[in-house]
Amino acid sequence: MTVEEIRSGIESRGTELHGMDRTVLMRALKVLENKGKLAVFKGTSADDEGVKFSI
Repeated sequence: MTVEEIRSGIESRGTELHGMDRTVLMRALKVLENKGKLAVFKGTSADDEGVKFSI
């Protein structure tokens, strides 16, 4: 899943994540990454960043 899908995708509609400020979302994702809950993958551009969640 990409960061943009989290912010504005169909799956996030109706949730607190939809339309969230990108900076705030990236901070939250970084906290979860540090806790081992997910991994953020850098792409060739900011719109290309991906997130892989751990279960």
